[in-house]
Amino acid sequence: MNSNIFNVKQEVLMAVVQYCANCNPELAKMLDNGIMPIRVFIDEVVMEFIRYAYDVNGDKFSIRKHLNDNGMKDNDSQKAAYGRIKKYSQKYRDYEADYMIERGFDDPLLQQLRAKPMNTIDDKKEGYEINTMQFFELTTLRDVRILKSFVEHRLEDVGKVKNEVFIEMFDEYDEFIDSLRITDELSNEKVVFNSIAYWVLEWKYPLELFYSLAKYMEENKIDVIGKDIGCRMAGYCSLYRPDGVASTHSRFIKIRNGFVSKIVGGASQDEIDFDTFTLDEYLAMKARLMKNYCDVNTGESLRDQFAKETTIDDWADFLREYDVFSSIEKKEWTNERIRIIRGLIKQLTIKY
Repeated sequence: MNSNIFNVKQEVLMAVVQYCANCNPELAKMLDNGIMPIRVFIDEVVMEFIRYAYDVNGDKFSIRKHLNDNGMKDNDSQKAAYGRIKKYSQKYRDYEADYMIERGFDDPLLQQLRAKPMNTIDDKKEGYEINTMQFFELTTLRDVRILKSFVEHRLEDVGKVKNEVFIEMFDEYDEFIDSLRITDELSNEKVVFNSIAYWVLEWKYPLELFYSLAKYMEENKIDVIGKDIGCRMAGYCSLYRPDGVASTHSRFIKIRNGFVSKIVGGASQDEIDFDTFTLDEYLAMKARLMKNYCDVNTGESLRDQFAKETTIDDWADFLREYDVFSSIEKKEWTNERIRIIRGLIKQLTIKY
């Protein structure tokens, strides 16, 4: 581990200690013996910092420049296709913001999902420029069949996507994700890009998690799970605390498949309650660490300090060891497993 990442981890550890001391002197011990050890949680926070820093530091360009940079045809037809998929994507972002705000989720970041007003030339210029990761997301949404089927709620309907097509789509997606995996010959830039790319996809389309849930539910003869469980593992959570509401996405992407056996069933109710309690505490702490915790000397937030003081080489060094792809399973399909995944998508995703 390089010194910059080591120092960041120490900063996060001190923030965890401070948070626990403010809440409950016994909290740190409980957390360390709960859903995940504190050292694992710290890695998840670093992953959040890296994704944030990548967004903050990334340049935005026109669709035309992205097409040229990726060796794609720069013509009116291609630009129009990307314009359509961008409009399609924005429609669902607007829906998500409206849905969450109407249900009382109090987070200013939700407003950022909505399309920006195009009142001036500068607004229009900024609005039509996107960063490299956003271009990747649009390309993937256009080219990988399962993603649009997921968004449009066709994947959950056997009348619209037969079982054999369902398996084909999953296989295509897994093959695509395999193409992103980290190898020794990849440059640091590609290590960072590929890691964040998979992290973002699994956050927005939690297909690997749903497979893990379905496999466990089939093996343990569990027909349904509570919606609150799905939210804790892959949703947007608002947790009420004495100092106010802590709102955050639950996106412990690398490790959350391991939560399944701890909070879905199979253990004693006391164990389930304890692991659920510690997961909630980790979520609340992550929300605070990302938004409120600052360096005592500069007053700058930890994530902004990370974005300024670390480099893409630091991030790659961490990500090679972290390996966000390590939880992906080889799929084995049964009709029952497919039926459960369809039910999970229907139950746990927003239907507009």
